[in-house]
Amino acid sequence: WSNDWQETVEADGAGGGNAQVQDGFSGDGGGNTELKLKNGNSVWREADLSGAASATLSFDYARVGLEADDHLVVYAQTGGDTGGVGVPGAPGAWDEIGRFSGAADDAAYLSTTIDLSGYLATDTRVLFYAEGASQGDDNIFADNVRIDLGAAPANSPTGATNLTSTSSYTEGDANVAITDIVVSDAFFLSRRR
Repeated sequence: WSNDWQETVEADGAGGGNAQVQDGFSGDGGGNTELKLKNGNSVWREADLSGAASATLSFDYARVGLEADDHLVVYAQTGGDTGGVGVPGAPGAWDEIGRFSGAADDAAYLSTTIDLSGYLATDTRVLFYAEGASQGDDNIFADNVRIDLGAAPANSPTGATNLTSTSSYTEGDANVAITDIVVSDAFFLSRRR
């Protein structure tokens, strides 16, 4: 991560208000701090995903006391403004990449993964938004938030020969014409005769 969680509506820090870090979800056995959101608040964080071939956001979440019109909505953006939706208090515009709706009262954490491969940049941002969740007992919890990166393919091998339709090689005592060459991202060469 390039920064800490940033509050969007409030600015009272991680210990208070409607966006905070606390040991508040009893379904994890207690003694564990997690992100807690409610009442239309959100938090975002930035990561450098440049150079990766793919990326996956994974996290655990729990919805406590939510009604049907309450949601945990997950957004992403790159460049500070690549999405199409504004989120109250959040910088720029965002793309919705996940929605976890009420009515719900989860007794334990649920796990999920979301593909971030469309957001590979030096300034990829992920935002968690408690849409609705305005009743006193409405809470959304998130924990174990991480981004896993897929390695980018290695650079092309040096000294590779450009092959043409007239290229051939010797197999045994005979010349064999090369008709098709298949190259994968792992640089495995295959030939067909």
